[in-house]
Amino acid sequence: MEVEEEDDFSSFTAVFPPNSVNVISAPTSSGKTHLVLQILKNRQLYFPREFTSVIVVQCNSNVDCSVYNEAATEAGLDLQIFSLEEFDVEEYLSEKSLLIFEDVQFVNNKITSCVNVHAHHFDLESVFIVCQSLIGTQDLFRLISLAHRVVLFFSTGSARRSSGYIVSQFFQDNEIKLYLKEIESYAGRNGNILLLEVNQLNGKNRTKYLAISGLENMSDLTMKPVTYFPHYNQKRKFEEAFGDNETEVDFDPDDLLDTSFLLVPARNVRKRSNGGEGGSAGGRGADKKSRWTMMSESLKEAIEMSTTAKKRFPMTVMVRSILSVPFFELTENGSHFQLEDQPATKVNTLDFAALATRQSGPGEKKFDPLSVRMTKMMLAKGVPATYFKNKALVQAASRFRIRRPIKQRRKKVTVGKKKASRKTVPKNRRRRQLRSVSPVDSQP
Repeated sequence: MEVEEEDDFSSFTAVFPPNSVNVISAPTSSGKTHLVLQILKNRQLYFPREFTSVIVVQCNSNVDCSVYNEAATEAGLDLQIFSLEEFDVEEYLSEKSLLIFEDVQFVNNKITSCVNVHAHHFDLESVFIVCQSLIGTQDLFRLISLAHRVVLFFSTGSARRSSGYIVSQFFQDNEIKLYLKEIESYAGRNGNILLLEVNQLNGKNRTKYLAISGLENMSDLTMKPVTYFPHYNQKRKFEEAFGDNETEVDFDPDDLLDTSFLLVPARNVRKRSNGGEGGSAGGRGADKKSRWTMMSESLKEAIEMSTTAKKRFPMTVMVRSILSVPFFELTENGSHFQLEDQPATKVNTLDFAALATRQSGPGEKKFDPLSVRMTKMMLAKGVPATYFKNKALVQAASRFRIRRPIKQRRKKVTVGKKKASRKTVPKNRRRRQLRSVSPVDSQP
């Protein structure tokens, strides 16, 4: 692992960098306070700097904040709890403190001043704003614009609505939107807590990742991962820093996205072998995944050299989708793919990706049957139809029927007795028979 001198290691790993403003949003009884307590107890895993002072501002009188006392005592922290009315910024706020606004119902001048001014000028460790739905309340909605990060609980439906709105309104580049949709889908499938960076910090506190999925697993990595997703323009930095790292885990690494890091590239994550036949089978699967990932990297380089920046990301997603289909196999250099043991179905990989990701032409209906067949099989295996920009190709695939080879076709079987056919006598033969009968023989 090599990290350049100008790249502070914490810029890759720090979950909550200094002076950051973090909104933790989820419905009631979803575990928001429990997450904050776990962060306090394991603060060395989340914060790059050491701190000892924690200030909790109780924004809802119905919420019991005494649960913070036990966590602070266990972690050796100096804890102060104030109500929102009695909290005085100039009197109680101190440098390098962690400031927590618990169960925010509305945003007043005290909160906005801490977010906009004091987080930076007081050099606070971080500011946590714990609240419920961001989209449902107009007053809380503006916190998205004020915060650097938003923490969403994808075990709830509100997280999907909030993240969908944030992606559509706060990110303009289409490639980044597709990247974020993949991240959302991954967090949704696993029910993770997702940290999403909405506004970047400036200067030395800026981080190189766009999102972290599995924030709840930070203190226990034995069974479930914490996955980092680099900023789109920082992927090369992550690759240079962690590209050679490898690790073994107890969960199935095939569930990881290829764009993610466990501070180890997803392609270098192996399932821990327990020996015996199962272990050797896992090793063969890992070798195949590694070989295919290497081909994926070479194909990405070919895409970067032969296409424009606008087409680059959709084609890369399409190539990754091709690699995910289990009954496809690639040639040695990855230039073509085909059905297993069927070389007659060979299709050029980059040509297919270009066809599938371009807009369909007016009245376009005719396609290579093999391309249509591969499209149908990819859709049948769960590849999202949104990856295919060529809607005419998708429509052709929906109408396409995959015929079985001649040897596999079932023969027609007739049930019951075969109908007897009437035996006919040729006309010439009948005439000969009539001529052979003499008039005398025909008399009685």
